[in-house]
Amino acid sequence: MRSLYVLKQDRVVGQLHVNDARPLEYTFVYEKSAKENDFVSLTMPPAVQTIWGPRFALHPIFDMNLPEGERRLYIEQAARVGGADDFTLLEAIGGRQIGLLRFTHDLSNPRPKVTPINRDRLAHIDNGLSFFESVFKDLTNVTSGVSGVQPKVLAATSVDGEGLPGTLIGDTHILKRDRDRYTGMVVSEFLCAEALKKAKLAAANCSLSADGTLLVIERFERRDDQALHFEEFCSLMGLNSSDKYNATYEQLATSINRFVKASSRQQAVTALFRALVCYRLIGNADAHMKNFGVLCTTYEDIHLAPFYDAVCTRAFEDVPPGVLMGGKGAWWNHATLVAFGRYCGLSTKDATTHIEEVCAAVEGTLPAIETARKQYGHFDEVGERMTLLWKHALEEIRAKRPITRPKLKYAKRKR
Repeated sequence: MRSLYVLKQDRVVGQLHVNDARPLEYTFVYEKSAKENDFVSLTMPPAVQTIWGPRFALHPIFDMNLPEGERRLYIEQAARVGGADDFTLLEAIGGRQIGLLRFTHDLSNPRPKVTPINRDRLAHIDNGLSFFESVFKDLTNVTSGVSGVQPKVLAATSVDGEGLPGTLIGDTHILKRDRDRYTGMVVSEFLCAEALKKAKLAAANCSLSADGTLLVIERFERRDDQALHFEEFCSLMGLNSSDKYNATYEQLATSINRFVKASSRQQAVTALFRALVCYRLIGNADAHMKNFGVLCTTYEDIHLAPFYDAVCTRAFEDVPPGVLMGGKGAWWNHATLVAFGRYCGLSTKDATTHIEEVCAAVEGTLPAIETARKQYGHFDEVGERMTLLWKHALEEIRAKRPITRPKLKYAKRKR
């Protein structure tokens, strides 16, 4: 039997145990003193039951920040836990996590000490890849708990006179660089975030290094200096990361209505609708259940989180959406979007109005793509494909009929 203490805001709320029988069995047990708002997940309230499990897979909330794919393999190697089970990997990354939860076997050292980066330095990065590697060399960053396959690390920042080396300080940013096979991806993500903002949607604030190879993202799970509980819909829907595509957007809308507080539910599902219209236009095929979430302090104060991790995936590989809408796996046409708007509680007229507004926002972002193509040489070809794809999608949605897509040239991927 192996165990980890689970902390929320630096206070122990329970313990996670794994029985090393085969298959592994995971059990989470709340402390006897745990109160209603000490929940580790909105789906696991202490008031309902004290013991959650045993189960043969890690609880979705604890699985939420585990790295995936190539990034997981790299971290396993760097932390010398190669071929690790999920429990071992969680132990390795447990001290630095997205959200409020921390995991440790040693209560005398619940969080790793870090050397914060001066905020002014973060705002003036010339060589993004070099800067990323300098941060990534620190083992506490190599094993930071932020999910996904793209190379990324958590970063703590400070202002002048604060945050001496080797101090305990909260992580404030995520640093993300291109995957080796997808040059120009972080510029694409920056521009997609701009499109979301033009569509009057809350999106993670981000900036680019001077050379466009590093994306600096502000963490948004804070409000008025108060840390907030963040939980992905993958966890809220009872899914582990490997099942992040095994749900529909209709199920996501239903889940939003279930969790978001009553007074803002319609606003939240309308925001989801506008975001998905935007994703259709910008060609983001990878909007799975881990790319939507909620923020809260209590069960009575649950809000939809800003949108994040939006990329024009079609500029890199022309694949259809990984999540179904209206039972279809192909790119959604105007009628499918309107039908989804109806599912979200909108009238046909209102859904059409929202579509037109988002079209105008995406069209208004096109000049920014051209500016980025001139500014970042490595992004030029990707930017050209993005422009052609966005214009084609706008024409198709506005015309409400299929239109022949221009032929695109994709670079050969390095294996």
